[in-house]
Amino acid sequence: MVLREAVEDDGEEVARLLAALGYPCEAAFAGRRILEYARDTASCVLVAQAGSALAGLVAVHLLPLLHEEGSLCRTMALVVSEEWRRRGVGRALVQAAEEWARGRGAARMEVTSGEGRPGAHAFYRALGYEEEGRRFVKRF
Repeated sequence: MVLREAVEDDGEEVARLLAALGYPCEAAFAGRRILEYARDTASCVLVAQAGSALAGLVAVHLLPLLHEEGSLCRTMALVVSEEWRRRGVGRALVQAAEEWARGRGAARMEVTSGEGRPGAHAFYRALGYEEEGRRFVKRF
């Protein structure tokens, strides 16, 4: 398995992974979004490649903090293919994302995980993440 930054040609595999996470999209859309992330120095999509397929991905974005030095790095998506779960792929992706964030001055990492994902919650706790606050969303 190799960790690397995503490229536009990963669109089909990224769309497959996002659908498994519950966020279906077209391959062309995923490819365009990967390009947008690549052009934005505050964003990154990392993938775990296993042969010709992607085993997982993590997408992160830096947000400057107003009240203290540094930035908040938000995990926008983290998903590992069913067949690659419990094999260290998720941990490796999170660690690579954390290194990317630290290298760009992030003061902390944040991830949002739906109430119905207790396995993900346990995973994040095992990596040292603590539950803080609540999230409120208004869709337009």
